[in-house]
Amino acid sequence: MTTIIWLTARENGTCKSRYKKRRQQNVQIKRQEKLLIKKIACVLSGCNERVLKTSGK
Repeated sequence: MTTIIWLTARENGTCKSRYKKRRQQNVQIKRQEKLLIKKIACVLSGCNERVLKTSGK
């Protein structure tokens, strides 16, 4: 009797395309975190976004 072992298939695409996809996801997460930090800073300081931009924060 023969035993067949199935291997899981790799994701579609090349190494470079998978890398670009992972990198894009990481960049998007960092962008969202920065936006959240800005929103929190605006709420805590009581200033609007223009004031925070001019102050350099």
